[in-house]
Amino acid sequence: MRNFYKGRLLSLVLVFMLVMASSIGVYADGDGTDLPPVITEENENAPQNDNPTQGEPGEGQKIDGQSDDGQQNNENDGKKDDQPAGEGADGNSGGNDAGQPAEGTGGNDAGQPAEGTGGSSDGQVPGDETGKKIEDEGVPTSGDTPTEKPERDPEEHNKDLESPYEEDGITLRDGFYEGWMSNWDGTHYRVIYKNDNKEYHYDLGQAPVKCTNFDESGIVCLDCGYKRELENLEEETKTVDIQADCEGFLASAQVPEDAFGEGIDVSKVKFSAKIITLDGAEDAVKSAYGISGVDKYVVLDLEFTYEGTVIKPNKAVKIGIADLEFAPEKIAHFDENNNASDVSFGITEDGIIYFSSSEFSPYMFFTVLSEELEPTDNVLYNDEYGKGTTPNNKHFTGERTATELFSPDRYAVRLYNYNSGNGIALIAPKTENRFFVYGGENSPNFDFEFEAPENYYIATVYQANAETQEVYKTFPATEKYQQKVSLSLELNRMGEGEKPVVNDIVVSITAIPVEWAEDESTTTVAGATFVNYRNFADNLGSNFIFNGGHGGGSNECYPVQVYQGLANEKLVDGVFSVKNGNGNVPFPKASEYDKDDSKYSYISEYIPDAKVKFKKDTDGYWTMDSSLDRYELNSENELVPVGGEKQFRPFGQDDHFGMMLPINFSINSDGLSNGKDTIFKFSGDDDVFVYIDDTLVLDLGGIHDAIKGQINFTTGEILIQGDCASKLSSSINGTVYQNISLGDQNIYKTLYDSDVRTGIRNLSTGEHVLTVVYFERGAFLSNCRISYNFNKDEPVDIEFEGLKVKSDMSPLAGAEFRLYKDEKCEKPVEGKVATSDSNGTIKFKGLSLGVFTSSVHELPPKYFYLKETKAPDGYILPENAVWELKVIAKADGTTNKTLKAVTDDAKKVSVKTSSDSQNVKAIKNLKPGKLKISKKLSSYYKTGGTATFTFEVYYKIGDKEYSDVYPISFDNPGTKVVVDEIVIPAGVEVEVIENHTGGGYDLVRAELNGEGTVREDKSVLVTIEEDKTAEVKFTNKYNYKDIYGSISITNVFDKVTKILDRLIEVVEEVQR
Repeated sequence: MRNFYKGRLLSLVLVFMLVMASSIGVYADGDGTDLPPVITEENENAPQNDNPTQGEPGEGQKIDGQSDDGQQNNENDGKKDDQPAGEGADGNSGGNDAGQPAEGTGGNDAGQPAEGTGGSSDGQVPGDETGKKIEDEGVPTSGDTPTEKPERDPEEHNKDLESPYEEDGITLRDGFYEGWMSNWDGTHYRVIYKNDNKEYHYDLGQAPVKCTNFDESGIVCLDCGYKRELENLEEETKTVDIQADCEGFLASAQVPEDAFGEGIDVSKVKFSAKIITLDGAEDAVKSAYGISGVDKYVVLDLEFTYEGTVIKPNKAVKIGIADLEFAPEKIAHFDENNNASDVSFGITEDGIIYFSSSEFSPYMFFTVLSEELEPTDNVLYNDEYGKGTTPNNKHFTGERTATELFSPDRYAVRLYNYNSGNGIALIAPKTENRFFVYGGENSPNFDFEFEAPENYYIATVYQANAETQEVYKTFPATEKYQQKVSLSLELNRMGEGEKPVVNDIVVSITAIPVEWAEDESTTTVAGATFVNYRNFADNLGSNFIFNGGHGGGSNECYPVQVYQGLANEKLVDGVFSVKNGNGNVPFPKASEYDKDDSKYSYISEYIPDAKVKFKKDTDGYWTMDSSLDRYELNSENELVPVGGEKQFRPFGQDDHFGMMLPINFSINSDGLSNGKDTIFKFSGDDDVFVYIDDTLVLDLGGIHDAIKGQINFTTGEILIQGDCASKLSSSINGTVYQNISLGDQNIYKTLYDSDVRTGIRNLSTGEHVLTVVYFERGAFLSNCRISYNFNKDEPVDIEFEGLKVKSDMSPLAGAEFRLYKDEKCEKPVEGKVATSDSNGTIKFKGLSLGVFTSSVHELPPKYFYLKETKAPDGYILPENAVWELKVIAKADGTTNKTLKAVTDDAKKVSVKTSSDSQNVKAIKNLKPGKLKISKKLSSYYKTGGTATFTFEVYYKIGDKEYSDVYPISFDNPGTKVVVDEIVIPAGVEVEVIENHTGGGYDLVRAELNGEGTVREDKSVLVTIEEDKTAEVKFTNKYNYKDIYGSISITNVFDKVTKILDRLIEVVEEVQR
């Protein structure tokens, strides 16, 4: 056994030294291993936009995000889109903006292992038995440097390049910035880069300077990416390897000779690693990482002693651990107060765990507890991706590898998310190469239900085959922004092949987009401050560097995670400050800046008292969203949507800037806004801190892709969600935290240490200030969305007692009124409808009048317009009647209101408080009246045949005219009723005319039984009285006159006959 351990110890020392000498390793933390080895990206018709409902892959196509060998091809994961890369010595791109290694290509910008990769691109690790090294793509190490470098000739190099300068030859144009280019010999020189051209670098012709700004390992230059060889490093800092005194596992430390200061002989320092019990360790880890529990774990107490006394190093020491019983997923370090913090580490293929630290107190090595599905459990996942289930009647065999539970008749299932062109992300099972396996006795038709998390919807579900890597069925959602989808899929069995057939179900879980309201309402928030900082500089301290997202720790880009704890918890006198900063004020007060701007050399532009324009969206939020418009400051210092690429760019294309936006608000006493939860939403990158009354309540710190933060004032709950390259994260299960401080603590606990009801009561009293502090630190892409629906107006109830009456002033129930914003009554006030009760009273609830501050005792008048939209049964609706409602709210809770008739129709039915007042105290509803028309024919000429008469009835209500014609015929003299009942609104004046008197008949008389007038031309004007019948009677007689233009043919023949008869009589008389 002694020889065995001796051999293992020698192996550990050898491998450990090689690992520590390398700049790249395999990080255990991260989620690159979650990327499935299925579904290729080579088909050019695969969807490339962020909305899978647009341009979805059809059947037989492949989903973008993986290569044909089944490995995830996710080059942009872990960095910002369009990040420029510096050139290597061979002229090839592949580095970042300062000539450093490109992120996400197998190593980070500091030459350290890229987090979340889970391993190197060729499967090797530094110091394994092959002796191979991994080099960063496109970035040579010092060993790759040519022995004879070409001579630098800046003038020749620059002659064909676009000039980076404005016409003055001094000022850099938009999109250009300075950086370093490595000589790969330990020196670098100054160049100018261009954002949108990764091949561009303009040589400034300055002499090279020595690399001095190295990372913690002392190997990689943080300015240019140069990596010096271990031998050169050891010449400067020699190390001593110390083997630990431990049982059951192996441990070793590589210690710099000067790590313990002068007077200590490192060769006599002893290193021990012991397994201990630490009370409260599990709870501390669960709290720090936001996880439900710990599965396997061990706590090691690492300690150095010198001549029997415990000592601590003054610089980083590299530790290696081997032969633990399990491979940890996380390592947590405990300080003297047993607070846990995350430790970055790596694991070699031989299982050796390695990390660096200068702190030596307990460390917990652990795996996260995952809930095992029971055979009867139908939940596939319930986490940051929402929820996925299958019915209980499907027999579940287990969550295992397909090989472990292989059977030709069984079914293997795994689930992914796909919501962008940058790749897909594994949803469940959480462990790569494991599957949900179902028994062969099940039919192939499986029912699934997928529910999206809050703020997301299910756009599409794809069914794929792991063997062919092709999508062969697509199931688009049947409704717009559908949050829950149920569908039946026919699954393939594992089959008889060499590899089991696996059913990949890809769910497109997509963020719900903003849509503008049709009325295009806008509002402006004033008092904002915008600051443009020096690009790529240490403006506010080493923990808050403005870079490309490649500085490690709080200065590293974590695409779907926030790094909390960077901002102070309070605004002091309204001033924001960075925790552990360098003393620079990010947003100076205007008075201080104007007094002496030379103190603020880190600021290139300063815009105080600016305005931000918001638009109303279809959900009722006031919103500004750079995913829909590009936002820039105009000449009026107002941030407005403009044309161009959709980004948040207050200062044009400048990369590093900040915004401080205070919003005065209050919430209603029930916590609701227009019947909905009162919510503030933010989405964007990078650091965002939200304060309420100067207290931090939402922490979205760190450099990251667009992360969503939400405050629900109705519940006090905080929700934080990450989304990049189809990978989601959430504060619900802690996956959104790279570093946790405030977490998602309820705002009422944070603000008042109170329950929700007390908190709402506090925020509904008076006016409060919500302050948004925003920074763009990572450069290249900038996104910002702010939405809020809190109502700045405190609602009151307006009541009109006994307003609706009958003509006798008795109360009238059932009359419906609506409020409008305009006199034409075209823009209704949403939800403001009232119906008169049995007392004739109408009441409008929750009318918004304004918010009081300590200096305001009476608000300006608020005007509304009242219109009756429905009359009680049996009563006439005054269609054109409009009243003006004027309301003044006072600080003591009372209101003054007046109601005034605007239109003539309103005046007709209004009852004023007095004869000399315009104030309306009541509105009448009248029943209709009736009109009866009769006709008397006193004489009739039978030979002439039927006599026909017509009558026109004309009246006007408001602007609407009414005209009807009624005929009547006679074959004998007598009296007839033309029309018995014409129902007409009371109070209307009606004109009745006999417009055709018949041939040979005269209108001799018109009579009226009712209110009105008979004119000289025998037309009649009658005023209709409520619930009464007015009667108009016309009398005609035969006139025997030759009115040829108006008599019938029969009358003409009669006249001719009479003339002939008379002629005959005359002839006879003459003859006699």
